[in-house]
Amino acid sequence: MDETLNPLRTAADIMNTTVGTLNMDNTVKTCLKFMDQKNVRHAVIVERPEERGDQPTFVGIVSQRDVLRQALPEKKQKGNNIINPKALGQLLSVVVVRNPISASPDKLIPDVIEAMINNRINILPVLNGSKLAGIITTTDILRMYQTLDKHLRKLNPKVRKNMTLDHIIPLCGENEAKNFTTLYQPAEKIMATEIMCLEPVDTLGVAIDILNTEKFRHILIADEEQRLLGIISDRDVLKHLPFIGKRPNSMVSVFKEFLLKIDPNTINLAQPLGKLITTNVQHILPDTACIEAAITMMIRKINSLPVVDKNRHILGLITATDLMRSLLDLYPDKNSDGQQTAN
Repeated sequence: MDETLNPLRTAADIMNTTVGTLNMDNTVKTCLKFMDQKNVRHAVIVERPEERGDQPTFVGIVSQRDVLRQALPEKKQKGNNIINPKALGQLLSVVVVRNPISASPDKLIPDVIEAMINNRINILPVLNGSKLAGIITTTDILRMYQTLDKHLRKLNPKVRKNMTLDHIIPLCGENEAKNFTTLYQPAEKIMATEIMCLEPVDTLGVAIDILNTEKFRHILIADEEQRLLGIISDRDVLKHLPFIGKRPNSMVSVFKEFLLKIDPNTINLAQPLGKLITTNVQHILPDTACIEAAITMMIRKINSLPVVDKNRHILGLITATDLMRSLLDLYPDKNSDGQQTAN
């Protein structure tokens, strides 16, 4: 492996070991409060040991998507959906995703990234047997941009802050130049240009139909000249859908169909998106460096950034997944079996 990547080899190098947990007998209400207080989108569920001094046993994960469908249909209070008391009272033992995809501490980072991308997950528990060693989230992967940048600059003091890539490359060896290029390439190099745009007059029903195709998690809202007005995500949509009971503990595709399953009699699908979208959307220009996009997502705790020109015309969308996939370029030395070759 490239020696410049020494700090970033295995899951243990990037996992978060300070993890708040909840129990199986906690409720959805407690979970929502936990997520709000910790500003997180996932809760790790454990089973407490019977004997003092023993470590808790890992059970599974509850994500924000699992608990967002809590609104009673067609009822409002102070502009917000009234919360369904039956939904809030559910035990997490009913909601938790058991035995999720996980990693060992020595799992190689490119394998961690590929597992998260291929399974469309934003959190990966790191386990020692049945015990929780830590977690890796999308944010931890994005933080690699900063970590590697600091490490490379430490190895090569000639590379100073605020240098452009054109000035950095002549100062570097081959591996360093390749790694700096991955960090500082412009967003337009990796952004998605096949994106979905709707107008404010389009309806919630149309958005749900699009999200159900499974290809998109974000829909951009634009005016007639394709200028950015806002964005709506699958999480935003879920907040407007009524509680539908216990989720199936099944494949991602089946679960997504369940999450967005609707009864037209319980929700007004004709609601215009203009009333539901997030406006004043954080966005970037096409020449924004990938490391800047990653830092913006980390700080603002978002998973996507529209890419626009100086007049706000939409050019594309860069997501956390795009940035994660780009990091795989740092680890090209994998053989046909998916294992990294030794130096």
